[in-house]
Amino acid sequence: MQIHYMWINDFAPIQQTGINLSSNLIFEMQHLSGKASWELTIKKNPDYIDHFFDDLEPAADIGKISNVTAIIGKNGAGKTSILSYIKSRLPQGLESRTMNDLFVYSWADQNNKETYYIIRPFEFPLEINNLSGLQFEESEYGDDAASSLQFTGKLGAAEYIYYSYLLDFNEDMQPWKGLSNLSSAYLMMEERRRITEESRHERSRETMLAHCNDLDNLHMSEVARAVELLSSDFQQLPFSKPEYLIIEIDLRDATYFDDEKEKFPEFYTLLQSLRASDSVKEDNKERTTAELRRDMLLRTLMLGVFYNYHLQDFKYSVGSLYTHRIEKDLNESATEYILRFFSSMEVGSSIQNNEQIKIPRHEFLSTAVIEFYNFVRQQFDSGVISARNDLSSMYLKLDSESEKVFKKFSKLYLSIKGISSFLNFKWRSLSGGEQSYLSLMSRFYDLKNHGHGDLPRNLVIMIDEGDLGYHPEWQRKYLKTTLDFLRRLFRNHSMQVIMTANSPFISSDLPKANVLFIEKGPNGSIYHSKDNNRESTFGSNIHTLFSNSFYMDGVLMGDFAKARINRIIDFINDKRVNIPNADYKKTIEAIGEPVLRKKLLDMWFEKFGPIEEREQLLKRLAELNEQINPSKDDQEPA
Repeated sequence: MQIHYMWINDFAPIQQTGINLSSNLIFEMQHLSGKASWELTIKKNPDYIDHFFDDLEPAADIGKISNVTAIIGKNGAGKTSILSYIKSRLPQGLESRTMNDLFVYSWADQNNKETYYIIRPFEFPLEINNLSGLQFEESEYGDDAASSLQFTGKLGAAEYIYYSYLLDFNEDMQPWKGLSNLSSAYLMMEERRRITEESRHERSRETMLAHCNDLDNLHMSEVARAVELLSSDFQQLPFSKPEYLIIEIDLRDATYFDDEKEKFPEFYTLLQSLRASDSVKEDNKERTTAELRRDMLLRTLMLGVFYNYHLQDFKYSVGSLYTHRIEKDLNESATEYILRFFSSMEVGSSIQNNEQIKIPRHEFLSTAVIEFYNFVRQQFDSGVISARNDLSSMYLKLDSESEKVFKKFSKLYLSIKGISSFLNFKWRSLSGGEQSYLSLMSRFYDLKNHGHGDLPRNLVIMIDEGDLGYHPEWQRKYLKTTLDFLRRLFRNHSMQVIMTANSPFISSDLPKANVLFIEKGPNGSIYHSKDNNRESTFGSNIHTLFSNSFYMDGVLMGDFAKARINRIIDFINDKRVNIPNADYKKTIEAIGEPVLRKKLLDMWFEKFGPIEEREQLLKRLAELNEQINPSKDDQEPA
């Protein structure tokens, strides 16, 4: 399936506008003068290249890319609005929202025979001028009161997949049939939705929601998806696969108590005692080096748990009903004390209005912390987790068991942590851009392998500024790397890929038939027709594309440099100025663009050349006079 054209009547910033996503057809919608009707002209795109993506990387068992469209424009031009419309109108669970809009799409059968369709609202006054030579099956929707909210056609039979790395808090957070939302904003709320939808006691649900940190959940789920991908046998990664995940123990929660020690003197004394305690009790039992390293790291880990719990208890709890305290035995190690501290929480309760009330959180922690400790220790003993040399962080080895181990580890960690975090997760040797791309791949991989139900054959994949924040070298590779990945991941599927971008790298990889340019005009966005005289983009020099007004307004330098150079030009052209500025001349000499540097130097010498030459001559004359008539200070004594 492929969406070729959408006529959007009314969708926020998009008003009575045609969106051409086709590469082989050009559509023009015009209001007929003197008539209450419209004319849709359809013709073939002379710039279209058939099977352009078929031989991207020939293989028998890879998915098919039916079309790729890059929507190019500056920030605020309306690129994301197009994706927002598609994902909020066309998926099966959202079709009822579609009213008064027209669509042209095609559908291929099992023999790859393609049929073209035009579907429009009932009584939409339209004349079709078909110059394409193709046959279109026409249909209407909303033709009676009973079906006025029923959109017909095959557009809803595809799965719509939306990816955005940025947090957009205007995102629709509801799950809809036919839409796989892989945006950061949607995934951030996933755990909260799970808690709400699960069948559990109301009070228990309220407690879990109160301790649900959305950003932490997003981060942990992101790491979990990455562990899943990196632990799999999927080999198509554009970088070397890390062998380990680094888990750092963060003890910064303790600084609050160091700063407030006068406020909590008794508790601070306890902390000092725990810090001074050994990792194990002095029982003269012989331990291997590995066991000692394990016990020392587990001690640090449990201190992190202990600090984290008390930071929430002392700093963030308001009107706490119950505070759990026990005395430390003289010969008790830090780990033993902390485990005993949490395990004894199960008796915690408070008397309120003559009624004994249990503390749900304390009762839960009494078993959860012990389970967390035992699980981590078990992974140490089995070799899945190992201590780093600093004994304040650990390695999680990535293998076939890692996914299962990390899922349980992260579930336990999130269940016991407070408002702050006491663990940090890092990928060794991966740059920021590589980690961002790992996020993209792992979200799609998780959808393919753990999504709800089987995906249909036809996929519409929308990626909103997926290369944002990448190094230019990664932006250059981004399109090919992404298409290669999607073709191998969705092997038995046909994909229409729609990407937004505000950089020229994607357009350099695509013919102009596959690029939709959007410009921000004084009265709203301007969606340029593909029937234009714009220069071809495919294989274009990226530096040349940067000078295009769609990217840089023809200016190939930063605003700071531009402002400083303009200030120098104004200085040179100011007739009141007759004394050169040495800093300005140094700035001109530092300009990297040779033509601009030479032009400014010519302007400089034309105005200040005689003055600078006179100053140099006067300086030389002074040096000669000094040589002829040396000063008394320089004369040798008689």
